[in-house]
Amino acid sequence: MNADGARIALEHGADLLKLEVGGDYRLFGDTVQASPVPVFVLGGPKRPTQRETLADVVAAAEAGAVGLTIGRNVWQQRDPRRMVEALRTALAERDLDRAMARLGAVPSAV
Repeated sequence: MNADGARIALEHGADLLKLEVGGDYRLFGDTVQASPVPVFVLGGPKRPTQRETLADVVAAAEAGAVGLTIGRNVWQQRDPRRMVEALRTALAERDLDRAMARLGAVPSAV
């Protein structure tokens, strides 16, 4: 994710931003909080695990992202419908274990 790219898009009249979370959740959160327009999560490259994809969505939602634009991390899954349900749970409820449960995965120990 590039904060300069977000700034340039806004200067050109963007009505929303579509940003990749990346690995730096703090930088993503700073960009979301500074944005005067809604921020959506850009899917980016295929993640090694479903958990990583869902963890990014939970972190993005906690930072203030309001929607998702995720493709390959959905349609390259064995059950895309369940992945969409899990992504929706991750975004709306901000709960990684509940999102993983939507995939039929066992929640992690607390």
